[in-house]
Amino acid sequence: MGSCLDHEESSKEDVDGPLLTQGPKVERFTVTVNPSEPSVTLRWDPPADWDVTEIRGYDVRFKTLGALEYIECQVGASQTTHTLRVGSGLEPLSSVQFEVRAVQDAGVAGEWSSDSRLVDWHCRFPTCGQNRMRKYDGQIYDFCGRACARSYCSRHCMFPSCVCLKEGDDWYCSQHKEEALHTVGAFALELEPQSDKFKSIHKRFKKAWPKTKGNAPKVNFIYKIINPQVTKHFEEYLHGLPVSYRKPSVLYHGTRLDCDMAEFPGLCLNPKCGVCSTSRGKALSLQLEEGGGAGLCFSANPFRSHSLASSTMGPHRAVLLCKVAMGSKSKMDSAGEVGVDSASPSPDMGRQTGDIMVRNIDAVCPLYIILYTYS
Repeated sequence: MGSCLDHEESSKEDVDGPLLTQGPKVERFTVTVNPSEPSVTLRWDPPADWDVTEIRGYDVRFKTLGALEYIECQVGASQTTHTLRVGSGLEPLSSVQFEVRAVQDAGVAGEWSSDSRLVDWHCRFPTCGQNRMRKYDGQIYDFCGRACARSYCSRHCMFPSCVCLKEGDDWYCSQHKEEALHTVGAFALELEPQSDKFKSIHKRFKKAWPKTKGNAPKVNFIYKIINPQVTKHFEEYLHGLPVSYRKPSVLYHGTRLDCDMAEFPGLCLNPKCGVCSTSRGKALSLQLEEGGGAGLCFSANPFRSHSLASSTMGPHRAVLLCKVAMGSKSKMDSAGEVGVDSASPSPDMGRQTGDIMVRNIDAVCPLYIILYTYS
């Protein structure tokens, strides 16, 4: 029988003789797979019916499903968490059963609490087998790189852990379509440069770029934003407007890119990255401050949005192409105006009159991220 101790010291003394009658289970036992370590963390609370001062320690064990023997270790009475790392018997891409129980000074053990998890640190693409890519901020990407991500996302349901093929033009299989509206966050799907959608968005971007500003920038990547919850909120907001205001506009939005999206495709978790945060449906105070405190700035002219775009990670910049429900519109001074959904900023705000300021994030549905280089 192996040891699962990994840089953690057990303070539990050996129990003399066999353990006696089983007592209650530990409370709130959870198992968390941490791909970035990679490791698995077990957490629990002491049995509710036991005096914690009488608990000598805890037995922890695990085994790959189908194996005959457990790998066991003990932790002290003061510990209610234990981390297992690669090298302690865990194998990637295997279903593992984890168990923990409490042991009293009198040699009485509680019942085992158990939970099973798929320990998976490999690329999500079937048959790939390579390790997932680690982003610059330590976050683990779902795939080993761009090629596997593009191939997988074009065909498979995007619900976490689901490997079913998606249904028609939906991004989820029929089983998870409704559940995705309530549980799935946002992700960015890279479009194939040869696809009709990529060509259409690229053509729109170049055509709207003012000829007086020179050639349009080189578009390197275009990502379709999939965000069921934001789409749902936008549609609800849109239908809540008077009928005459329900036709949305498709506009550009420029903001800060604070992640290396060109190298690590996907949305980052950096709260200062305006591109990814807006794609996730979060109105940043940073963006509101940059907009004069009045709202988020949109324009039909990509050059105007480009003037607001910045990047801290290399030569790439990004603008978002969004549906915007402008609702009732008005002129806006630097102090803003109450009672309207959107407004045209006045010159004293440092914005051009063709821009639109939107105050409510529910009035915005991000559609695409256009990643480009400008010289």
